Amino acid sequence: CAQLGMRTACIDDWRRKDRPSLGGTCLNVGCIPSKALLDSSEKFELIGELKDHGITVSGKSLDLGAMMARKEAVVDRLTSGIALLFRKYKVDSLPGLGRLIGRDGEFWKLAAGAEELQARRIILGALLTIGLTTGLILLEPDLGTTLLVFTLGLVVMYAAGVRFSSLSAIVIFVALVSLPVASFYISRHPYILSRYHSFTQGFTASNIQRGGFQVYESRLALGEGGVWGQGVDAVLPPVPAASTDMIASSVGFSLGLIGIAMLLLAYWLVARSGFTIAEVLVRRQQLGPEGRVACILGTGAMYMIVAQALLNLSVAVGLLPVTGIPLPMVSFGGSAQLAMGIAFGMLHGALKELRGASENVLGEGAHLGGSYQLLAKPVRTAGQQPVAK
Repeated sequence: CAQLGMRTACIDDWRRKDRPSLGGTCLNVGCIPSKALLDSSEKFELIGELKDHGITVSGKSLDLGAMMARKEAVVDRLTSGIALLFRKYKVDSLPGLGRLIGRDGEFWKLAAGAEELQARRIILGALLTIGLTTGLILLEPDLGTTLLVFTLGLVVMYAAGVRFSSLSAIVIFVALVSLPVASFYISRHPYILSRYHSFTQGFTASNIQRGGFQVYESRLALGEGGVWGQGVDAVLPPVPAASTDMIASSVGFSLGLIGIAMLLLAYWLVARSGFTIAEVLVRRQQLGPEGRVACILGTGAMYMIVAQALLNLSVAVGLLPVTGIPLPMVSFGGSAQLAMGIAFGMLHGALKELRGASENVLGEGAHLGGSYQLLAKPVRTAGQQPVAK
């Protein structure tokens, strides 16, 4: 941004040796210091391999203090380099914790420590978090979860107020960067093409014997369930992953269309609560910083729950290729249940913040009905508490 001629400021709360230090966690205690220590360790290990080349080194010892001093020197040199670049491009460095206050027209209001600022554009560390998280999941490999987490990050950023044009630019940039390595990644992980071919070939006899067997059996189980289901004691057809990825077929077989309809109703209630929270954010109602953050997290939690549910159900009926994404709060698995529990907690916290904000605007004892009263426009009459128009 500074190289493009924009006046730029960087807010960084990291402190090192009791003074502000640029570079954040990665440069001060994360990647760079770790790599410096690994480099020293590699050279120490290399000494033992020199005897294969006819070189004998006696008296090999490790001076941990000198190694740590070198690590500190590397970090000092790089942080000083960042400070030099900031001075060269006239970037203002603001020590402290950055906090979004709100938006006034086309300008963002934010605080850096005790100082309040206005900015037309902001770049959050969320981009680095999303990139690191999706990159690690992609290395597992798990392409389906990677796409889900990436879109989740975009939804949270949009809920926080990032413009759609900026998000589109991020998507285009990621797509262009991914194109050169896409063929290499797919060649290293042939299961991606295998699942795609099984999905496009349909339920032919040859495909059912290979990759299409799982979805074929899932559809058979759903069909045999009918409207009322076969009962929880009935013998389920041989559906692979019937308690995890294909749990919807187990529900449909045992409880029938009624059971699937109850699942859809439950996820619709979650989506309805999330969209109510999102509507408050879009209309920019009277929310404090804590309430706004809670609503942003609640919107993301809603997307995480509902998107996973739609993906899982779509795979179970053959509308999407097999992805391996579980059905929230239904599929077997402790870690998935823990993640969904945290998501529901965020959603509940956002609704609690809205209830508190509604009482502040409409008066003590106000209740949030089918559409939250906070969405109504409050007006004040002489000598009365605010009422909703």
